Amino acid sequence: MEETLSYPRFISFHRNQVNPEAHPKSTLTFAYGEGRFKEMQKSLSGTDNVLRTKILIEINEDFHQADKVNVALDDHILEELVKCFKANSGEQDDVIRELASRAVLKVAQTEKGRETLIHMKTIAEIKNLFNDAEVQIRNNAYVSLINLAEFRFGIDAIIDAGILPILIDKLVLDKEESILILILTLLKVLAEGEKAPSILLGTPALARLNGHLGSKNAKIRELAALNIGSISFNVHGKERTIEAHSIEPLTRMLFDKVSEVRTADTRALASLAQLKAGKVEIYDLEMLDRIIELLYDASE
Repeated sequence: MEETLSYPRFISFHRNQVNPEAHPKSTLTFAYGEGRFKEMQKSLSGTDNVLRTKILIEINEDFHQADKVNVALDDHILEELVKCFKANSGEQDDVIRELASRAVLKVAQTEKGRETLIHMKTIAEIKNLFNDAEVQIRNNAYVSLINLAEFRFGIDAIIDAGILPILIDKLVLDKEESILILILTLLKVLAEGEKAPSILLGTPALARLNGHLGSKNAKIRELAALNIGSISFNVHGKERTIEAHSIEPLTRMLFDKVSEVRTADTRALASLAQLKAGKVEIYDLEMLDRIIELLYDASE
């Protein structure tokens, strides 16, 4: 099939494979020789920051192609990338730290990369980047875990690394809206894990999500409502959500101007209305007429 594709579509086809086969050795992929990444690894461990920066830029360009990611992993370059931003490495160059964390983000986009990250227990090092002063480095850390959580084994590994309570704390500690969106996105994915509900109900998750229901940012409001809906999936979760007084702020969102927010909100309320206490509270707040109006909502 590949032979019939135009050049741009061939590139797209190759990059979008989960775990692609490498090109034959005669192609430009290996123009620098088979030991390319081993040589890069040696240079990264040196002290010339100008050279290290150039190498990391080159690695990030290479890692747009998943087969090159897999070749680099075989050459054990991941260990050196992690050292570039590891908490106790003493690395002071923010550009180098950002480029290294961005490369790890791309490693987490392939199946082999995800397996290697988990095997090497890299989640603990990525977790430390949540506290970084550089917004882009924090962004890279969260996106890395979002990529890692694309499959069930990744979700379980992240939960086992104790990430959930940290995310709940970051809901109030991190004020950057773009980062809050990533935190809520990751939280929504992890909430699907088997161990997640009991852990989340042992944290102040619901109270903090309630606070984000009133955010000026529509995406934050939507994700907060979706997370409340996920936490209230089982009976115990519904009971705790009702006790956390989530229904009243959710009902106010039925009047939200953004369709996606109303949709997420309605799903959360539908979950809570499966319990009699939830139905009664929604009725007592006189929201039945508004819910009927939404049946004729023209938005998609």
